[in-house]
Amino acid sequence: LESPSVLKATYDYVKSMKSKNGSISSNFTFLGWRKNLKIELEKGTSILNIAYRDEELELVLPVIEKISRDYQSYSGRDRQRGLTQAVRYLKKQVVNLRSQSDASMRKAQDYALTNGLGLQDGMLSTANSSSSASSVEASREATQNQVNALKQQIAAAHKLGNQNVFQAPQLKANA
Repeated sequence: LESPSVLKATYDYVKSMKSKNGSISSNFTFLGWRKNLKIELEKGTSILNIAYRDEELELVLPVIEKISRDYQSYSGRDRQRGLTQAVRYLKKQVVNLRSQSDASMRKAQDYALTNGLGLQDGMLSTANSSSSASSVEASREATQNQVNALKQQIAAAHKLGNQNVFQAPQLKANA
């Protein structure tokens, strides 16, 4: 609480006011000035108890008020920095998770195509699923089933060799 990074501006203010009044001594140092200052944090709160002693009574209240403002500003900067870092981290996480999600979706689609599953198999249907999306899916499934049937026939033909003659079924054109 008594670090120079927070109190330096107040020390400079006191030094300039004492110089202006002609009451500054040659050995006026930050460490010497800080001995006249007592800052304590109330336990379990964010309340500061500030006590300041000075021979020039007109400086006491402005110094305490300045220290209070500086601590509030410092605390706000610290909080803002923490929030900025959190937002930056979360944005990176969104990018990482989006790419992981895309990769998982590609794997799921590959698996579905390989195993003759629909893209919506195993997923909850939503109330706002459009009928055109389901008709497209139904058409895709029917076509995939025809492809799978042809692959099985080709595999069977290769297995039997030249012993049998196969006739490819006629595929219905999409109307």
